[in-house]
Amino acid sequence: MNDTTAHLLIEVRESLADVQRIIKSGGIKVEHQHAIDRANNAIVSARVHFEALGMTHEVFMQTMRDVADEVFRTVV
Repeated sequence: MNDTTAHLLIEVRESLADVQRIIKSGGIKVEHQHAIDRANNAIVSARVHFEALGMTHEVFMQTMRDVADEVFRTVV
């Protein structure tokens, strides 16, 4: 895994953790939109990067599932 891929996956992981904390705190409110936008942007950036590396959509989706599973297991 190269540095860019690692950085993008960290951004996806951290932004999903933020969204998970929001959800666990009682729901999404208007002021949480920044965290949701950050997660969305991180995922889109990772998808573009994976495509540029020639990885398939299936590999990207499995990687995102793995990251999300990790986040949802560890964020309290």
